[in-house]
Amino acid sequence: MASIFTVFLPLIFLALITITSGTPNVRAPFKPNSLILPVRKDPATNLHVTSLRKRTPSVLVPLLLDLNSRFLWVACDQNYSSSTYHAPFCHFTQCDRAGVHYCHKCRLSSARPGCHNNTCGVLVTNPFTYKQTISEIALDVVSIQAIDQASNRSQLATVPHFLFACAPSSLLQGPYPQAVQGVAGLGHTSVALPLQLASNFGFRPQFSLCLSYLHDGRWRGLFRKPSVHSTAKNSDLHPSNHRGFGGTQISTTTPYTVLAHSVFKTFTEFFAEQLAGVPQVEAVPPFGLCFDANILPPTRVGTPNIDFVMQNKNVTWTFLGVDSLVRVRRNVSCLAVVDGGSDPGAAITIGAYQLEGNFVHFDLLRSRVGFYPSRLSQLFRCSNFNFTGARLALEVEATESRALLLCRSWRANAFLTFAITILALMCAMASLSDNFNSPSPTSQVQVLNINWFQKKPDGDDEVSLTLNISANLQSLFTWNTKQVFVFLAAEYETPKNSLNQVSLWDGIIPSKEHAQFWIHTTNKYRFIDQGSNLRGKNFNLTLHWHVMPKTGKMFADKIVMSGYRLPEAYR
Repeated sequence: MASIFTVFLPLIFLALITITSGTPNVRAPFKPNSLILPVRKDPATNLHVTSLRKRTPSVLVPLLLDLNSRFLWVACDQNYSSSTYHAPFCHFTQCDRAGVHYCHKCRLSSARPGCHNNTCGVLVTNPFTYKQTISEIALDVVSIQAIDQASNRSQLATVPHFLFACAPSSLLQGPYPQAVQGVAGLGHTSVALPLQLASNFGFRPQFSLCLSYLHDGRWRGLFRKPSVHSTAKNSDLHPSNHRGFGGTQISTTTPYTVLAHSVFKTFTEFFAEQLAGVPQVEAVPPFGLCFDANILPPTRVGTPNIDFVMQNKNVTWTFLGVDSLVRVRRNVSCLAVVDGGSDPGAAITIGAYQLEGNFVHFDLLRSRVGFYPSRLSQLFRCSNFNFTGARLALEVEATESRALLLCRSWRANAFLTFAITILALMCAMASLSDNFNSPSPTSQVQVLNINWFQKKPDGDDEVSLTLNISANLQSLFTWNTKQVFVFLAAEYETPKNSLNQVSLWDGIIPSKEHAQFWIHTTNKYRFIDQGSNLRGKNFNLTLHWHVMPKTGKMFADKIVMSGYRLPEAYR
């Protein structure tokens, strides 16, 4: 198996709010206001691995990241050495906390970590093979990277008695990333990693997950906590069916989204219809729908978005087109969705590939999930989080520092108000300057050939044209112009509609140098009329444009070219 990247690719962090108090002239103890778990992506399995420090003496332990596992478990039947390891006896309070009522017994002659008599036993599950085994509940020291609320510097925060399961190494069979020693469970239980940390440090039980899709492993810029884009109850996104499976779950142990067969069939058929102009190629396992990558739309928003509708119908979680396709070969891209068969655990399982590039916030207290798509955001990226500079949560500081902070905030507020006023004035002047520009664009379109003109099986008319499109739009550009969006439309009248408009071609002009162009092309979009109205039809070709300024309002205009006519008969 290939080795795991040594650089941190994605990151997950726990943003947990605390309140500190202090007295004058007394140094406040270390109180973290956020805990951070950096994560790396294994290229061989496309799974995510985190690491935390454990045992005495402390060692770095790599763990598979699992959103659905109930607790943290480590394979400790081999080479586990710690002077602070402790296994509580049956029916102790630690066992009740883990929901355990089973007394573990060991058949070995000598005791070792994971093998003591009359200790708490818990059922541990392999997330890939679903093999289960009874393992010993234990306590040991865990250290995790944290942000000091007083100094805003990174240091280790320690939990001296962290509850975990000491499992046999046989439970690591399956497609685990290399060198992984267990699973970091982030499930909604009192002994899962987030709730144990929240309980120990007095945090609100919540955490955020941000898996980067980049592969350079560098931290860039300053991460600032974004407002949650949408929030909805963490409930089923798909109704259960009569056989008992259904609903939606989010998984980091599933590389790609998995759909029940009935859902998969309907979804892939609809997705293929949306990309009807892109040739399909032979599917590459485990995927069921693949396309010619050379013909796919070149932009990251050129493929259809996928919306997951929450319990509140007004709230949707949108996965961009770039999240829906994965390049599997040089010329082959596949829909990153896998057929889960007729009886999966859930009708929809959102996999790690679709999670990458999304900031996902889990509020365990209210059983809510929030999300913010970072792929198109310029405010932050999952891969550029600054450990030492970020302040994800800030509450009450010590009494002496409050007055100083308040004074600084007044000064900062005055400065920012002045700066924003000047900026607003400059933007207004820039916007008004566009009124002094008098553009004189020109355009000409020739219909060189009617490639075919036919009636579709559903009774609609469709025509394919070969066009020469020439235009000079340079006069539209000023120093305040960012870009110009232009499209060519066929416009005609029918008995039912006074204006029918069909887009034939479009493009984005990024600069004045590209604003004078000549294009020889067929219609980019299908020219279809709902009915038999195109035979012998006179129509206009209209070149529309929308000027997008750097600041100010967007404006649009057009050039109408008439004198075009379709033939009387089909060809």
